[in-house]
Amino acid sequence: MWTEKVVQAALPLLEGRTVTDVVVGVSLLAVELDNGNVGVAYMLREDLPHGCGAFTYVWDGLVGSPAADVAKLYYEGCYVLMRAIGCAVVNAAANDLDLPLDVADPPFDIEYKPTDKVAMVGLIAPTAMKIYQKTKNLYLFDYHIPAKDGLPALCDVDKQKDILPECDIVILSGTTTINGTVDALLEMCTKAREVIIVGQSATMFAEGWKGSGVTKVAGCTWKKECKKEIFTQIARAGGTSSVLPYSIYNRIDL
Repeated sequence: MWTEKVVQAALPLLEGRTVTDVVVGVSLLAVELDNGNVGVAYMLREDLPHGCGAFTYVWDGLVGSPAADVAKLYYEGCYVLMRAIGCAVVNAAANDLDLPLDVADPPFDIEYKPTDKVAMVGLIAPTAMKIYQKTKNLYLFDYHIPAKDGLPALCDVDKQKDILPECDIVILSGTTTINGTVDALLEMCTKAREVIIVGQSATMFAEGWKGSGVTKVAGCTWKKECKKEIFTQIARAGGTSSVLPYSIYNRIDL
């Protein structure tokens, strides 16, 4: 399980740390560690369990817990919310890495050929728009987000097993690490010269992804001095655009 390997890579930066604050919104969630580091992850609200009692572990005991233990929820968690919280803790640890900035345009510093077949699992519309200008062979997969004007129609998720092995470039949203599909998806990328994990939930520990077939991870770190603004926006149902002013784009090339 690649998320477990990522957590193992992050543990040296989490030992002795505790979780000091958490906020769960309808689009994103965030945690703060006792050194002030902030981590954010996507909120897969469509997959949440029903009933108020399902979230006891968030409001009763999470704050004050050892960060290393909470990070393990990234692969051990029973629900997507647990795994997202673990992801956010790993992302908070990444603030202590010396990560290169990602200022590439076209996206991810990749040469897109008109003949390239490109798949994106987890629709990130602004990035997809840029890629669609380079190649029309773009296949988009998402469970819950509707199709966007100016982009191809979403493909049936059942077709991933047929389309991904034929693609030259595959872009996986970091949410695939939270919903537990990333391992199977990576196994499908048998032809791809580039496999990129992207977004707020992309965990930036290169050592954890070595051997997976991933060639780049493009995610974010978060300005700890802007913790109040980040938490406020998330608590007010803010999405990606509301917190990006407090983020730093990073990319690692494996």
